[in-house]
Amino acid sequence: MRVHPALSLSSILVVVGLSAWELPLAAQYQLPSRAKQYESGWENDRVRVRKISVAPGAAMPVQADADRILVYLTADLQNRIPEAEAIWQPAGTGNLENRGRFNVEAIAVELKNASPGDVRITPPEALPVDGMVDARVLIDNPRVIVTRLRYFSNTYAADPWHFHPQDGIIVYLRGGNPWVPYDAWEASRVRRGDIAVLPANTFHSFGNTGGDPLEFLVIFPK
Repeated sequence: MRVHPALSLSSILVVVGLSAWELPLAAQYQLPSRAKQYESGWENDRVRVRKISVAPGAAMPVQADADRILVYLTADLQNRIPEAEAIWQPAGTGNLENRGRFNVEAIAVELKNASPGDVRITPPEALPVDGMVDARVLIDNPRVIVTRLRYFSNTYAADPWHFHPQDGIIVYLRGGNPWVPYDAWEASRVRRGDIAVLPANTFHSFGNTGGDPLEFLVIFPK
């Protein structure tokens, strides 16, 4: 949703139904940041996110009746290059068994059996086409949509200001300095495999303050 420049702060609150704690103007009004990164995982009523590590020859039990997305941070379970940045595994796929000779590090996103929600994202075709952003939908099925975003160096607020009606999970694919305005208007340092949550109903726009490209996944359960 775009906000007309003439709207006052109070008008914005009325129009979008948000409290002041949810605005991207947090720094200006001396409000605490809502951004938070998660070292090991995160969970809500629709999704469970966790980092996993599987030693050679070992198996890690997973929820058998849950669909899931795997994001490999190393080689896959056969110690081969992963076929994609995000792998879809339907329920019943089985435990995660490492058949290789090296540790496997990954992020598992398990989808809970919840009622379908109202999922709205900024479609790739709505992003600028001037070379600042490369957006690709990796997975789009009845359970989830996963988009890979690549922001080139020194890209600020490249996508339209918008919000989503539910939480989104961010998985960083490479280190960098993302700029998310609701995060106290300051860039933060991230590493490959870092997990963050984009809170529901929070106006935002992404950017990259670093000199290298910034890549990450945005995951929305349906």
